[in-house]
Amino acid sequence: MKETNCNSPWSPKQESSVHILNDGSVVMTDAWDARSFRVSHMETSYSPQSPIGLVTFGLLHGEEQDISGDSRGTGAVYVHGCALRCSHCYQHEFYDSPARAFVSESTLVELLLEFEREGAKSILWVASHFQEALVSVMKLAREAGLQIPFVYKYSGLMSLSQIEALSHWVEIFVPDVKAVSPSFLKHQQLPAHYGHFMLEGVRWLINRGHRVILRYLWIPTFAEHATELTAILKACVHPTSPAHRASLSLLGQFKDPVSKTLVEIPSTLSDELTQIARDLGIPCEVAA
Repeated sequence: MKETNCNSPWSPKQESSVHILNDGSVVMTDAWDARSFRVSHMETSYSPQSPIGLVTFGLLHGEEQDISGDSRGTGAVYVHGCALRCSHCYQHEFYDSPARAFVSESTLVELLLEFEREGAKSILWVASHFQEALVSVMKLAREAGLQIPFVYKYSGLMSLSQIEALSHWVEIFVPDVKAVSPSFLKHQQLPAHYGHFMLEGVRWLINRGHRVILRYLWIPTFAEHATELTAILKACVHPTSPAHRASLSLLGQFKDPVSKTLVEIPSTLSDELTQIARDLGIPCEVAA
């Protein structure tokens, strides 16, 4: 299959497509590399037998090194739905889109195994919030022989019980750390309790030794990013904490749903925020 490179996880080359074959099986074509993955069954609408809604999926490049590395990318699965309506959502084309396919747990396991056979470094769930069905899928996938790690990318808004349920199967957590100050919460139209739940969950993961990649989004219409990021990182990783496995990922560019343009973080601000993290003992990279 032809290898292509996608430097932005927000801009798939085409929509994923689904084709039903004469034998009743299904070929699903991913959104980035146009690879085809054969699975046994899917639905175009929700049913008790196929309850997991997918927006898109594919072998995705351009993620953090631990996720996609230099290999064939990560097997990304974008699960339908988000409870938040952030004013500057950097993946609004996924979260605002209807589910394109509904699959069962066993069918989704088939897709994950296909990703691994294609050389994916990891399985990346982009799921915004807690999805109980995915816990069962991960358990079934491990029983079926899947070896590559699971990564869970979410909005930052999950309860401790939900995070704990995922932690038995997920090797790398990627929470958004959107805001903690009232002014920045309001700026992004986030609920007032977001900061509390986000920090509580991130601290729980870090203090138990989990690998955590904190994603921070630069928004051009907000002026106090240095102050905001410092407050977030100090609240997540205390200087007296034991050795941790947390790092920071600055989102260097995204398609702003407000201005409807691709915006890129200024290099001076990127350098300033990177240095803030390093001064606190937190490695940092700038994601494309």
